[in-house]
Amino acid sequence: MVDWQTNFYPVCNQVHEVGLFELSSDARPRGKGWWRSTWSVSDPVKSAAMKVVRLKRSQFDHHAYFRTRIEAVSMEKLTASPHVVSMFGFCALTMVVELGEGLLEDFIPRRHPNYVARLEVARDLAEGLRDIDSLDYPNSTKPTLAHNDIKWGNLVMVDGHPKWNDFNDAVLMRWNKTRPCDFHMKQHDEPYRAPERTDDSSKSFDPILADIYTFGNILIYLRTNKDIWYETKTRDDLPMEQIEERQARGELPYIPSDRWKSTDTAVQSLLWATVGAVQTKPEERLTSHELTEALSTSLSWVKEGKNVSQSELKQLFSKKVAK
Repeated sequence: MVDWQTNFYPVCNQVHEVGLFELSSDARPRGKGWWRSTWSVSDPVKSAAMKVVRLKRSQFDHHAYFRTRIEAVSMEKLTASPHVVSMFGFCALTMVVELGEGLLEDFIPRRHPNYVARLEVARDLAEGLRDIDSLDYPNSTKPTLAHNDIKWGNLVMVDGHPKWNDFNDAVLMRWNKTRPCDFHMKQHDEPYRAPERTDDSSKSFDPILADIYTFGNILIYLRTNKDIWYETKTRDDLPMEQIEERQARGELPYIPSDRWKSTDTAVQSLLWATVGAVQTKPEERLTSHELTEALSTSLSWVKEGKNVSQSELKQLFSKKVAK
């Protein structure tokens, strides 16, 4: 492990100064997750959001405190990234963080979509994922942090910019000389999970590459307004059993053929980025660095008005094999 993974700095006095209940006239509920709720509050400097444990979900045990510490050290270390929500302080199971306008998904209009704006969102999120993966650069090129819970509910809009949030399921990665140490985690049934994340907790996987696959769900939604493994005939998500069977056969998530007929470079870029992220074999997926570079290049082509062929985009979003 690297040093920052073992150090955390609670600031309980400052957190208590925020005064959620004493300033109840200023406090407003902003949302809730499975085990925490979020309130907007006014601290002595600026508006902020306070994450507090939901009493009906509360488990004041080692695991709960550990998850909060993981999130705190991760967000503190990522303070320099403009694509990650800033943390102002934490104590026990409570955190004070940057206040957002709401979930990012609510700012993505479903009707009359602007695909250039959606491509910019994809680029910004890819840059944020790259920041997470390269946390120790230039001291090390080995990833030491994986988000491990990529979904729309963990992405927020802050001052008009999409940002990564919620690191309480993050993985602090360890390495041997050549590869990441084995990571084991039992996974809940979720249609966007990577195929290597099975219910068999004895099997290990690389959480960095698993993050890329789940990021593919964000990319495909930006293009289609549908989640990954969406069944067009029934207009619903496929059952997990069918998803696992298709993944076992090496199949990619279904993208209707009419989606490929568009000549809009922004539209096609989102599709090819999705294909590059959701490859069944982890080693064949694009890295966050490769996705960032490809999305940035395609966005510049769009803004320049360059005529781009399908083959050029396919090559741009193809895995580069080292010679």
